[in-house]
Amino acid sequence: QINDPSASKPADWVDEAEIDDPTDVKPEGYDNIPEFIADPSAKKPEDWDDDMDGDWEAPSVANPEHKGPWAPKRIANPLYKGEWEHPLIDNPEYKVDNEIYAYEFGNVGLDIWQVSSGTILDNILLTDSIEEAEKIRKENEAVYEKEKEAKTAYAQKLSDENKEKMENAAAETVNEEKAQTIDDLDVDALLEKTAEAKVPEPEAEDAKKPVKDEL
Repeated sequence: QINDPSASKPADWVDEAEIDDPTDVKPEGYDNIPEFIADPSAKKPEDWDDDMDGDWEAPSVANPEHKGPWAPKRIANPLYKGEWEHPLIDNPEYKVDNEIYAYEFGNVGLDIWQVSSGTILDNILLTDSIEEAEKIRKENEAVYEKEKEAKTAYAQKLSDENKEKMENAAAETVNEEKAQTIDDLDVDALLEKTAEAKVPEPEAEDAKKPVKDEL
């Protein structure tokens, strides 16, 4: 469709959604309210000298009664009907062509950006039938689940093998350290220290007593 070239917005069409309230009147004396007034809390300094300093004037502050330039309130415009929309007509140059999107496809191209390699894409289905796509998807679900289970089992196998290798390597390291410790021992020095630390056996009590001469 296109805009109707013969149609145009009516001259009396109202574009304003709001208008000034005709019943709102500016208060009497509104324009006479000063923007600034003398600060009522200010006091003349005790050391102020009128002869030397001149007449004292309180500093000015913003007048809370001053509201700025007066403007009437805004109300909804009873004549407003919304924004004017250009009427549409059928495009005389438009022609229905149900075959405009029908092409013969012999290949499928995929443009994929990824940071890891080794991805394999297969089982690509190109169809215009939702029923056929659903059927093939269900047929491949079982295969996909088996592939998932196989990948999980393979990953677990690799993890177990790596764990076993690490445990074996750790055990070999401990055995090598023990063997090295035994080789480093000085057996002769150890035996010598053992002999020096040997405590003499105590004499029997009967041997310590003096023998009486009965002759």
